[in-house]
Amino acid sequence: MDDSEMSATDHSVSPESVILAVGGGGSSSVQICPAITLGSPHAIPIAAKYIYSRLADNAAEIDEGMPNIILSLVSNGNQLSDNYLSRIQSALGELVYGGGLWFVSSGEYHDPLARAISCTFRTVLPQIDRNVEVLHLMVNTIAVTAREESRLMADATSNTILILSRNIHAEQEAIFRANTVIRLVHPPPALLIGVPPENVTCGAATSAMAAPILLSPSNEKRPLPAVIFAGASVVSLEELLVYIQNGFPVIILQDSCELCVILHSAYLLYRSPQFEHSKFVVWLEEQLSAISINDVNASTKLIVKIFATAFGDAQLIEFIDSDELSSLPSRIVELCLQCHNSTTESRNLLQFAVRINEPSILNEINLDELLDDDLLTVILCETVAVPNRVGFLGSILERKSQLPITSEMLLKMARAASDQHFFTTVVLCQCMGYSSFPQELDEKFLRDLNRLLKRLSFGINDLIPSSTLNGNFMHHPSFPQDSIQILAVSNEP
Repeated sequence: MDDSEMSATDHSVSPESVILAVGGGGSSSVQICPAITLGSPHAIPIAAKYIYSRLADNAAEIDEGMPNIILSLVSNGNQLSDNYLSRIQSALGELVYGGGLWFVSSGEYHDPLARAISCTFRTVLPQIDRNVEVLHLMVNTIAVTAREESRLMADATSNTILILSRNIHAEQEAIFRANTVIRLVHPPPALLIGVPPENVTCGAATSAMAAPILLSPSNEKRPLPAVIFAGASVVSLEELLVYIQNGFPVIILQDSCELCVILHSAYLLYRSPQFEHSKFVVWLEEQLSAISINDVNASTKLIVKIFATAFGDAQLIEFIDSDELSSLPSRIVELCLQCHNSTTESRNLLQFAVRINEPSILNEINLDELLDDDLLTVILCETVAVPNRVGFLGSILERKSQLPITSEMLLKMARAASDQHFFTTVVLCQCMGYSSFPQELDEKFLRDLNRLLKRLSFGINDLIPSSTLNGNFMHHPSFPQDSIQILAVSNEP
């Protein structure tokens, strides 16, 4: 095997810092950004294992930091107006505010969706006064660094990491990005997380000590994939085909460019009763030729393959226009629910819907099948952490008023309160006379808490019955809904 063949199959992975030329404001600047550099695309599995090992290494609880959704943003070759970008950023802002997502893009400044999510991170994250688990993964070739071709990149200062590959040609970049996402949505088994990654150059201390196993087995908890497509090139169609072949749900911004308009029209023809394949192909070639796409023949074949796969038993593609961008978060939930409908996937989507405050999912799922103690604890903690999420809890109570809340859940909810300083100094210290947060519930604490809740509820006695200590907390025969609502109020400043 010669040197070129060895380089093409290089399995090395190297965490490092890289220098980027960043566009914006009519000029470029330089940023130093964290990156994971791969010797070749063959190192993708090792890089994915390294990422999840680092996630487990820094986690305090099981699955902490694990995203609910990995959202790929594809817009190669497109140019969007400032007004269109503003609408997209507003929709992406709702997703970023909720958290629980990783966004994947090329990271290039001239890629509009990459630039949109970068701008959204820069404007939204500083306004959030809590930890938000979001990440922007710029997946590209090493050529984007300032030491190589120095392509202009989007701002990478906020929650951003680069995954860059050596020994890759320009026409392979999109496929490399898609294959990276495919690997990331299938985390390695939890037992392997604790095994030091091979071929990773990251210092003796890290490699000598296995990370703690704090991720669920991959068949129990894994991120769900989704794609937003606004591509205008053959390369973007190649990336889209890989996602479709792997069952990823895709939302196409139908009026974002001429190619997306053609895709929407093709969809209408494809689904019509009068559809004829040969006539469809001729029409498609004429439309693609009219917009002067680089390779009409290749583009036609790609679209035919995409449609043949996407519109089978489960429809993987949905179209929305610019006037519907405000509903993008809910459309993502709805489409994912259609394509990922196992119990585990539905639980994951329910948790994500809580984070983005999208209760419409409750109309499509069976709460009795999904709600166990673990998921209920997550939902309760998420709803008290952000004031505007309490309405989501109200929607759950309309469908399931009797919720068996345990004392452990109460303690976790209190620790998840949106303002810990307020909760500790005002609620615990001033209102209840405690100097610190209790480690467990006892009868005295329940009496003190009931006195406070009686004042907050304008006279309702014993909202938390003494049976709490026996694990039957909040199963109140007369006021089950009031109990939960008052509990949520007690966790807000």
